[in-house]
Amino acid sequence: MGLTIGLDLLIILAAGMTSSVLALTLIMRWSERRAGAALQPNPHGPESQVFIFDGDALDDTSDAADVWLSENEVEPSDELRRLTQFLTGRFPGLPRETALTDIEILKDLPSADGRTALNIRRLGERTRLELNPLISSIDAKIDVSSLRALENELETHRANSEHLPYLVWRETPQGEVTWINRAYFDLVEKSLGPEDARKWPAINLFETRGFLGQGQESATGRLPVRAGGEKDSWYDCAATRVHNEIMFSAANASQIVRAETQLREFTQTLAKTFSHLTVGLAIFDRGRRLRLFNPALSDLTGLSAQFLTARPTLVGFLDELRDAQMIPEPKDYSNWRTQLTEMEAEASNGTYQETWSLPSGQTYRVSGRPHPDGSLAFLFEDISSEISLTRRFRAELELSQAVVDALPDAVAVFTRSGMLTLTNTAFTELWGKDPSATMDAPNVNDVTKIWYESTHPTPAWGDFREFCLTPNGRAEWSADVQLTDGRSLTCRFGPLPGGATIALFATAPVPTQQPSKEIARATA
Repeated sequence: MGLTIGLDLLIILAAGMTSSVLALTLIMRWSERRAGAALQPNPHGPESQVFIFDGDALDDTSDAADVWLSENEVEPSDELRRLTQFLTGRFPGLPRETALTDIEILKDLPSADGRTALNIRRLGERTRLELNPLISSIDAKIDVSSLRALENELETHRANSEHLPYLVWRETPQGEVTWINRAYFDLVEKSLGPEDARKWPAINLFETRGFLGQGQESATGRLPVRAGGEKDSWYDCAATRVHNEIMFSAANASQIVRAETQLREFTQTLAKTFSHLTVGLAIFDRGRRLRLFNPALSDLTGLSAQFLTARPTLVGFLDELRDAQMIPEPKDYSNWRTQLTEMEAEASNGTYQETWSLPSGQTYRVSGRPHPDGSLAFLFEDISSEISLTRRFRAELELSQAVVDALPDAVAVFTRSGMLTLTNTAFTELWGKDPSATMDAPNVNDVTKIWYESTHPTPAWGDFREFCLTPNGRAEWSADVQLTDGRSLTCRFGPLPGGATIALFATAPVPTQQPSKEIARATA
């Protein structure tokens, strides 16, 4: 009986000890769970942000997620891109080679600041993304004013980057894009389409490898868009190192590139055109260095192409011309130097033009004309043949005039329109004046008026005016008139080639009165 009581008591004590140990164990485990729960994600808290995607389209959200979308001004159909940018920036452990909606499962991935945990779970075509704040009992009190200032600053920077008309993105030294702004996303969407625009990491539109050299903190340059159909798109890019990444910005330079291409093609066209000109062309820039010339310049001046391609100055160019005796030799060299400066000033005003008679017998016409951007253009034209022809023509005219002046008869030649073009010395002596010397462009009316005043009335002058102004169906005719001094004048009028008319006047001596026969006998 006592054994039984003792055994029962032992059993009771053992059961009590077991219950105590079990209770103590449960208390200890409960305490550990309480302590560990302070650093675990709170899946059911009101601050949890839950995003449910059906494919790439946002299907449902929690209240906290709606607040985040509203605060960040996320537009419909843009939620996945903005959320991807946000998460990849805060969670460095997030796989970048896989899109968020392609991740099967991801549990309790902590953020870089240790304040948030990310959970991703995929069920068929639907993907659930959940952001939970990590609850800690030792969290410090938050300075509300400082937090709001930081949030305002963050919103300002976010709005700036989203509304910039320039492309801005960040990438690793290996060329992997880690962040893009709205303009970059729009260009990807335009170049490659909406599906490629939603991929992450974003597609690098530019070949940026080697853009920033080793140890170089910043660089600028022009790059073409290498992806999609934007074959003629060029951008002026600037790169700067930011911690362990590189931040790029780019402005569209396609119009500048097209303008430069058109200018280059236009310059090439001009160069090809100038190469066929017989006039020498030399264009000096605002620094007065030779910028452009054509082959005719070398042919006319004898200056070598090697010298011209070395871009000599204007003074050096003219000095070389002087050494080659291709410039009029000045009597005073210092005065000639002064004339160079005056020539430059006159050419810049578009007023310089001079004829150079060279020792070789050649004659050049040199003209200076202003050129855009303060440049000067000089034209060298060989007018030796023109001068020779002019001199020969002048000599022939002088010879013809001398021959006409030697004729005893007075001569006058009228054009088809009745203008007086030629007279001789006998004509001036006959009529007492040279109409071509006393009148500006005398015509047949002016000349016949002089004839009328110097002769007795006659219808010949009216007939001659009609004859002179009738271009066709004419024949030579003549008339006898009497001058006021008593002399007889024989006039002959005839047509000339081209509708011209010639008038010839021959005078007879004044008859002397003979004495009668009776007076002669008486005197005899």
